[in-house]
Amino acid sequence: MSGAAPSEARIVVLGTGKDDPSLARLELLPAGAQVVAMGASLEDFASMDAALAEANVLMVSHTPGVSFADLFSSLAARMPKLAWARRAPAPTLRAPPPPARAGAGSRARA
Repeated sequence: MSGAAPSEARIVVLGTGKDDPSLARLELLPAGAQVVAMGASLEDFASMDAALAEANVLMVSHTPGVSFADLFSSLAARMPKLAWARRAPAPTLRAPPPPARAGAGSRARA
């Protein structure tokens, strides 16, 4: 598999669904990229042979407590055009900013 995603990406998403926060970046796909299948179990992909045969990218969701290792192997074996696989990064959890100090930045200039 090469280091860069194919320009005409046909993407299979291995994840728990569109409400999965680690898959929010799917909304930012470039022109020419298309999600052709999405699921989280073998049953979800049972009738998707045509989509799997055309897909060249496999994106794996970051789902805490869920291992997709066996399913990844099964899907990859059904994807003859697979060129690139990627695990979606975990959503970034940021701490709230510290409260502003009274008087900070409020001094008048002379």
